[in-house]
This record gives sequence, C-alpha cells and structure tokens, in this order.
Amino acid sequence: MRFRPAILVVLSSLVLFLLPGAALGRAGGPNGRSATTHRAGAVLRVTYVDVGQGDSIILRVGSWTGLIDGGPRDTDGVISAQLSKAGAKRIDCLVMTHSHADHIGGLPGVISRFKPRLAVYAGAGTTATWRSVKGDLAHVGTKLKQVKAGAVLAFGKLKAKVISPAHLSGLPNNDSVVILLDAAGRRFLFTGDLTGPNEAAVGAICARGPPVYVLKVAHHGSAYSTGNSFLSQARAKFAVISVGHNSYGHPSPQTLARLKAHHVRTYATQRNGNVTVTVAAGGHATWAFSRSSTPLSSTSATPSSFTVRR
Repeated sequence: MRFRPAILVVLSSLVLFLLPGAALGRAGGPNGRSATTHRAGAVLRVTYVDVGQGDSIILRVGSWTGLIDGGPRDTDGVISAQLSKAGAKRIDCLVMTHSHADHIGGLPGVISRFKPRLAVYAGAGTTATWRSVKGDLAHVGTKLKQVKAGAVLAFGKLKAKVISPAHLSGLPNNDSVVILLDAAGRRFLFTGDLTGPNEAAVGAICARGPPVYVLKVAHHGSAYSTGNSFLSQARAKFAVISVGHNSYGHPSPQTLARLKAHHVRTYATQRNGNVTVTVAAGGHATWAFSRSSTPLSSTSATPSSFTVRR
C-alpha cells in the first residue's frame, strides 16, 4: 500500500509525456501518428510556402538554399520569414518558372534581403513586374541564366534536371520551367503553371523513371492542367496545390477528381498552410504542416510520419 503514491507519480508523468503526441493525432493527421522532423542528416527539405494565390517553394540541401518562384505581390515578408526559419542567409539559386505576377510579384523584397547568386528562367517576360525584378537582380549582382530542357542545375549536392520547355512558344504558362529532383530515391516534380503540349512531354519523361513522390500541381489546380494521361505517366503518390482565395475556381473540381481517381493524396496550402517535406539519407520522408494535416483528397497512401506545427 505504501507504494501507491509513487505509482501515481509515475502514471502522471506518463500522461504528461504522452499528451503532446495525442494532441497532434487529434489535429487531423492522415494516419493518426505524430513525429518530429529530424533536420540532422536530412538530404533535402522542401517547403511549399502558403503565399495565397501564387507559388513559392523553398529548398534546403545542407546549407544550400533554393527558391522556386516568389509568390504574388506583398508576400515578400512571408517568404523571407520562411527562408530565415529554414536557416538561409542567401539564396544560392532562384528559379523563376515564368513571368506572371503571382509567381514573381513578391520577389523584390526577397531579392533585396537574400541577394540570389544565380537566377534561372526560360521565357523572358514583357511586363513591368518582370522588368522590375530583372532590375532588382542586376542591382544585387545576381547572375542570370536562361535554361531549357536538358539543363542540369546543382542544388547543393543534388542534381536538378530541367525537363521543360524544350522550345519556347511565347505563352508563359506553357513555357514554365519544370524541374525534376531526386533525393535519396524520392522524386519531386516542380511544374510552375505547366499546361498544353509541354505537359505531355513532361509526362513522357516521368514515365521513364520511378514514380513521382511529390507533385507540385500545375497552375494552382486549374482544370486545364494535370490531365489523366499526365497523371498516369507521373504516378505521383502525393501532391501539393499552392492556392489561395481566387475568382478562377482553383482548385478545379475536375482536377481534384482526376487526382483522386489516380490515387494521389493531395494537400493544399489554403487548407494545410506551409507544407514541409524532409527527406533523410535513407529515403525516409517526414511531413509537417503549419495548419491542418487533413488532405483535400484521401487515398491509401499516407506519409510515413508527420507533425503539425503552429
């Protein structure tokens, strides 16, 4: 009988220890389990930044930092905060997938603070926003490089393949820079606003290799991208849609239906907030969400581990 107080203390400690994990499980996680992202030993960390109706993606490979697109106007503060949180001091490579303002509008403030060493693009823009961004890059001494399919970019110790466009059509969405990146056997596909014939070409390239682990859904989930043939070839397990409040109907119900039909577990920044995927040396992937971890569409595929960070 005299041991009961000690037993109660032990039980109380166990309850306190287990409560944080239980709270994460109730937060709407895909498999009811929680895990902490282990940055040590990470091969790649990708954050799909919640910039509203636009795109911005941060990549970290060791101390190397990449940024794919810079979101719409007035999102430089959000992007800069996430870059700083990731430990970035400078941007080693900035990829401007195309010249539309919802992909480059937030760059001026980011460029001023993080001074990209290299910026790559495919089709030159004609808008005032594009000219302003090019001027900002010139001001901080950034090297500009025009790329096309077949180019290989050094993303730290990883090699990123530019797989589109092979030729320029003059249509910014069609001419989006598309990057295929492999990290410890996990393939990431970054598509910009890819649509049209180039989507078919990208699908054919993806079909020749292993399935895509994470697909960045093109054009914010537009009905005119991410077709059935492309999805059959990409064989993506997971997808992330970068989207916010808009008048275009994004993400399109048709696109969401196609993703579900192809068994792609789909997340969206509008619902899930910042979505971070960390790949360890052995290929283990950890997912983190700044808001809910509930996907837009659920399939049998689930991240091996996840956490919700507020």
